[in-house]
Amino acid sequence: MLSRMNSWKVLLLSSALVLGPVLSAQELEEESECTRTLRKAQKTYEDGLIEKVENMIKPCLEGGSFSRDEQLQAYRLLVLSKLYDEKQAEAEDIMIKFLTVDPEYEIQPGIDPKEFTELFEDFHTSPLYTIGVFFGTNWTLVNSYLERGAYNTETEKKNFSSDIGIQIGANVSRYIYNGLNAHLDLIYVVQNKYTYTHTILGGLESVTASETQSVLNVPLTFSWTFFRYKSLRPYVRAGMSMAFKRLSM
Repeated sequence: MLSRMNSWKVLLLSSALVLGPVLSAQELEEESECTRTLRKAQKTYEDGLIEKVENMIKPCLEGGSFSRDEQLQAYRLLVLSKLYDEKQAEAEDIMIKFLTVDPEYEIQPGIDPKEFTELFEDFHTSPLYTIGVFFGTNWTLVNSYLERGAYNTETEKKNFSSDIGIQIGANVSRYIYNGLNAHLDLIYVVQNKYTYTHTILGGLESVTASETQSVLNVPLTFSWTFFRYKSLRPYVRAGMSMAFKRLSM
C-alpha cells in the first residue's frame, strides 16, 4: 500500500516538473509583442541606457497596443527617463498623460522613486474650481405650534395646505487642500407657498388666505471628503448662511 502511494507521489511530481515549463512557455507565447517590449525597456532603463527607452516604447503607446496597466508603466518609465536626463518640461508633459490614464493614482511608498513622487505632488487631479446652476421645485410644509386670536383657539377649525413653489440657484466650489473644499451658494427661492383656511363662528364664516415667501439664501460652507481615492466618497459639510425674505399675502 505504501509503495503504491509513493508511486503516485512520484508520478504527480514528474507531471508537475513536465507541465511547469510547458505552461510557462505558453504564457510567454500569449504575451503581446508590446508587453515584451515594455519589459525590455524596463531592463534597458535599469542598465542605464536611458536614451533608448523612449524609442522602444513610443510606437506601442501611440498605437494603443498597451493595456491600461501597461500604459501607466510605460508613462511612468518615460517620466523617470526624462527626469534622469534633466528634461523637466518633457517629464511634466508625460506626467499629464499618466494622470489622464489614471487621475486617481496614489503614490506607492517604497516603489515610486523620490523624483517621480515630487513631480507627481506638483499636480492637482481635482479641479480647482467647479461652477454649477440648478433649478427645482419645493413643497412647503406648514404647522402651527401656538395660536393667539380674538376667538376660541381650541375649537375653531384651522387648516394649512401646501402648494408647490420653484427655486433656482448657482454654486461655486473652490479646492483648498487634500479633500477640503469651500462652497458658496446663491439660492433664490422664488416661491414658498401655502394656503390657510380658517372656519369661524361655528362654521358660519370661512377665511382663506394664501401666503408666498421669496427667499434669497447665501450659504458659505466647507466640506471635508474622506477616502478620496475610493469609489464611495463620504464627506462632512458645515458652515453658515444669510437669508433675505420677502413676504406677500
